[in-house]
Amino acid sequence: MPAKSQAQQGLAALARQIQKGRIPAVNYPQAAKMARSMEPKALEEFARTPRKDLPKRKTMKTIKRSRRAPRTARNRMNRLTVKK
Repeated sequence: MPAKSQAQQGLAALARQIQKGRIPAVNYPQAAKMARSMEPKALEEFARTPRKDLPKRKTMKTIKRSRRAPRTARNRMNRLTVKK
C-alpha cells in the first residue's frame, strides 16, 4: 500500500531506518512505534513511494469528508431522529 502523503512517506522512511538499526529509536518516538507495529516489507513499500505527486500533508478537511456518511443518508437519519 503506497503512502498517501509526503509526511507519511517520510515517517515510514524513518521507521525503516530504525528497523535496520541505522538511527536510534529514542529520537523519533512516533517512527519507533511505527517500526514496532509494521512488518519490514510493508514499511519498505510505504518508504519507497515516489513523493512527486503526493500532497505534503493530508488535511483534516479531506479526512473528515471521507469518513462521514453521504448527504442523503445523513439527511434521512436526521429526519428520523428529529421527529417528536
